[in-house]
Amino acid sequence: MKVLIVEDEDAIAEPLAEGLSREGFTVERAASGRAADDYIVKPFGFRELLARIRAVTRRTSERRQTRSVRVGALELDVRGRRARIDGRELDLTPKEFDLLALLAREPGAVVSRAEILQEVWQTTWFGSAKTIDVHVAGLRKKLGDPAWIETVRGIGLRLHVPSE
Repeated sequence: MKVLIVEDEDAIAEPLAEGLSREGFTVERAASGRAADDYIVKPFGFRELLARIRAVTRRTSERRQTRSVRVGALELDVRGRRARIDGRELDLTPKEFDLLALLAREPGAVVSRAEILQEVWQTTWFGSAKTIDVHVAGLRKKLGDPAWIETVRGIGLRLHVPSE
């Protein structure tokens, strides 16, 4: 994957380019720029930078894929951003859809709150995650059974097919 570093200070850009190259990225440099998919303002940590690059990589690769996901009675058309349960289309907000799609990637696997914030809200902020709870409550209601989304206390959430 190719990464563009927009940095006018050589003392910052050169070690950054070397570190990203060691991580397997092809690096290009520019002294200024007007646009990118994501950016981080200084100061930043190298680990945070890697996490953001990997998140952008996942988002862009998922957008290129035509995917439908089926979990029990739930069907997701990821590319068309449509969700149906028992054939009935769900009226989801963009964030509700993103959250449901994230959980549906690996049904039964626990997704941490930190990963949800990173993937759905593109933030690494670790304060109150009440917004996740609000969106989960809305999703549970729209799915018709709160058992679809299971809370794993102290860890995160998982998509679970409710028992018939």
